[in-house]
Amino acid sequence: MSSPIVDKIHELLVEYLRGKRTLQQFDETFILLAWDVSGPLDTDAAELRGETLLLLAEYTAGHRSESEIKRLLRGIARESALT
Repeated sequence: MSSPIVDKIHELLVEYLRGKRTLQQFDETFILLAWDVSGPLDTDAAELRGETLLLLAEYTAGHRSESEIKRLLRGIARESALT
């Protein structure tokens, strides 16, 4: 069973991957969600948040292109849908 934070992050990922949000919109919403967490995160939520934050930081620093980010986020979205 997934947690509410995992569900919300997955929802945001799907919206971005389907073109309903730009990467900038996804980033802004995700950052607010990722840091607006009260209490400890379960393991799945912490891993999902950490992986996504790292990819966004790599994109922002110019280490990855948006197409790379989209490909990697697609994999993360698939994984989170299976948990």
